[in-house]
Amino acid sequence: MENNEQFSDWLIRYDHFFSVRYTKKQKQKFLQSFLTDLTHIRKDVELRGDKEDKYSYHAVVGDLHKAKYVIATYYDTPAFYQGSYHYFDTDDQRKKTIRPLLVYAIALLLIGGLFTYFISIPFLKNDLLSFKTLLFVIGYFIYFKVLGKASQGWPNRKNLIRNNSSLLLLLSYIANKKSDSKFAFVFFDNGSQGEHSIHKVLNKLNSKKQSLFILDSVGSGGQLALVSKQKFNGLDQDWLQLTDQSIPANCYYIITTDDQGPQFSEVELSKDALKAKDLNQENLTKVNRFLERLERR
Repeated sequence: MENNEQFSDWLIRYDHFFSVRYTKKQKQKFLQSFLTDLTHIRKDVELRGDKEDKYSYHAVVGDLHKAKYVIATYYDTPAFYQGSYHYFDTDDQRKKTIRPLLVYAIALLLIGGLFTYFISIPFLKNDLLSFKTLLFVIGYFIYFKVLGKASQGWPNRKNLIRNNSSLLLLLSYIANKKSDSKFAFVFFDNGSQGEHSIHKVLNKLNSKKQSLFILDSVGSGGQLALVSKQKFNGLDQDWLQLTDQSIPANCYYIITTDDQGPQFSEVELSKDALKAKDLNQENLTKVNRFLERLERR
């Protein structure tokens, strides 16, 4: 995959200026920039609102109903979590997200309680009306604001691998292909929170005639893998093929994993791999080549 000037510009933009897409405001700023880039490349770009979440939007490129293959990835970025990323174990991911939040919230409550008992109460008994009392009030306001933020989680800030790498690859692919292809592309929200949004996309497709390919964290240096219900014919030998009967027959995941031969339930990307500061161009090239061959099928 060529590391041309345009790709480098996108890399700076989406891994620095719009690298965190956690809050509604952050997602809106990202979409404004991302849609501008897409509409400079293609005219058949549409922003669709989510019927279940009025603050959520999905970007669609191409004709979603006529495409033979729909290529998709999520654009939102996850909350901070500890440890590796388990692709298909949402319960494990939820625990890894909640655990540091609980520790942080308990620590804040403990600090607040000790401060109140040993400092605030003795002081306010002797000097209730003063400028220092106002400072205490402001301090407590800030404290509860921080505590409220902690209860909602805080954003993960190292998102080059998950999932900026997939966004950049697809943006580059769209820029280098004609609009009259077999592909349509979907960039959906809330993908870092589970598979609910994926099922929304699947529900819009004809399961007998259309296939959905989902990219996730393809820019790491790990082993490229294709995960599906059954084996995919024509995959390069250096790719790992994983099968699981719980996946819909017309759905395929393209990911990277650290293990050369994991069980489906154990497919993960390590903490170190997620913190990588550079994209693995070899893996991006392989995924790009796979998409080109898929389009010619």
